[in-house]
Amino acid sequence: MILFPFRTVYLKTSKLRKEIVLSIKTNTYLSDAAYKKTDQNKTFFYGSVNDQGFILQNVSHEKITAFIEGNILGVDEDMYIKFRFKGFRSLRIFLLILMLIIGSLGFVGFHLWERNLDSITDIPVLFALGLTLILLFFSLNTGKIFMDKIKDTEEFFCDLLEAEEVGEKDIPGIFL
Repeated sequence: MILFPFRTVYLKTSKLRKEIVLSIKTNTYLSDAAYKKTDQNKTFFYGSVNDQGFILQNVSHEKITAFIEGNILGVDEDMYIKFRFKGFRSLRIFLLILMLIIGSLGFVGFHLWERNLDSITDIPVLFALGLTLILLFFSLNTGKIFMDKIKDTEEFFCDLLEAEEVGEKDIPGIFL
């Protein structure tokens, strides 16, 4: 959905936990290595990876979403990866932008209600209207970019981890 640029996807793979971590590490500048390239492989992400999960930020791949978090679930060859693809670094930032848009619209609406259309030329009202339009454009643009990249991101990780997408109901409850 373009208005909410966050999505959770579950993948199932037959790789072992160590193989999953190694596959992700080969594409990541690691935070524990001071974000330095440790080999000659092409890398796409900055972040941290451990055997429980990972937090990645896309820095060079044009068709992958900007922020990715994941948890590695499962035992032996029955492994599941819970991915959270994000258009914003955190949900708090998205909610802050949304509250600013609503607050600005409320301010403009109140002034239009109290003073009719005469207040549309007041500087505070114009400022709030301009802020609303800028934030709305920014959030819709981020949502559109996110929606354009989500399918390619899923395919990238399915290929990287030799996995297939499954629904949350297909995962044994003990892993959730």
